[in-house]
Amino acid sequence: MMNMASSRSQSVRQDREDRLGKEQKLATFFLRTGLAVVFLYAGISTLLNSSAWIGFVPHWLGVVIPREVFLFVHGLFDICIGIWLMSGKKQFYSSLFASLSLASIVIFNIGVLDIVFRDIALLFAAVALMVFSFKEVGVSS
Repeated sequence: MMNMASSRSQSVRQDREDRLGKEQKLATFFLRTGLAVVFLYAGISTLLNSSAWIGFVPHWLGVVIPREVFLFVHGLFDICIGIWLMSGKKQFYSSLFASLSLASIVIFNIGVLDIVFRDIALLFAAVALMVFSFKEVGVSS
């Protein structure tokens, strides 16, 4: 009798883990897709219409590298991140790079919070994707 109850308990637990696994895969798909669309749009738009984006590049950065060059490279970087996120490969690392990129955008443009406040939500979406894919890096507790 005890063995049957234990077996049933394991079966219920396995069903719940399977369901949560499917839900997590769906959630990570939506997070990856949403973030990828944002990065692809920003990157393509930056390359096609850099004058609309140049105001977000800090002026002090022009001392290190011409702002237009930085913007071009950043646009290419955004496109690469978008494609990487869509691929689902090395998801932890793609979401880490997305998080760092979004964090830098928020930090260096905090003065225009009325524009970059959406980037804070995107940053947390990228962090959530990192959390979902954390076991991919092989760290266990």
